[in-house]
Amino acid sequence: MTMQDLKELQEDYTIETQNNLVILYHATNSENAKQIVNSQSMFGKEDGLFFSTKSNGQISGYGNTIVKVMIPYSKIELDDQFNDELHFRMPCKPFIKYPVKANYLNK
Repeated sequence: MTMQDLKELQEDYTIETQNNLVILYHATNSENAKQIVNSQSMFGKEDGLFFSTKSNGQISGYGNTIVKVMIPYSKIELDDQFNDELHFRMPCKPFIKYPVKANYLNK
């Protein structure tokens, strides 16, 4: 994704950013969330890691724990679009760790 792509999406959607990082949300189980926050890294079991612009939207069905992550905009691509929420995918190789800035939601 380019900065121009991000700016165009921000015209219609709320996308939080901080410098060159996009603030997104990832739903998982509590064990995986703990590993993500403690290691500040993630790995996928398939060819992508998946995130949402909303912590309480469509992703709620993917896990009981929400992790807030910050990822460079250049590493993500648009995966799905809803009325008030976007889903992004970060392409990855399975079982390779990728660095992220991560915290538990509301902590």
